Amino acid sequence: TPPGLPGPLSVRYATSQKPGQREQRNKSAPLPECTELPGRVCAWNYGRGFGGPGFGWVVPEGAGPDVFMHGSVLEGGPTAAQQLAIGAQVLFEAAFNSEKNQYAATRVSVVEQADLSENANR
Repeated sequence: TPPGLPGPLSVRYATSQKPGQREQRNKSAPLPECTELPGRVCAWNYGRGFGGPGFGWVVPEGAGPDVFMHGSVLEGGPTAAQQLAIGAQVLFEAAFNSEKNQYAATRVSVVEQADLSENANR
């Protein structure tokens, strides 16, 4: 028993995925370059206070690391960037940026916009 605690500690590990949790995927798998891939927006910041086109991250379907996305590569320009929401389904192309040691999207198009009412609760 650790000092100051009334009894021994026990540790439990989750073995199943809770609803809404992201599935486990191989984040170290390389992404094919110059190939259109499906994914979902997992983080998005539309230039709040910066006046820029926004930036965020895309989770590829299947395997692969999260991909950085700058608003300037989003088809539809500033209007699309302003309307983009977490959970939106996208098609994207990515290239590896060796200076930053990460993938960055070179083109992104929205396939299906996320339900904004769901994002209000996140």
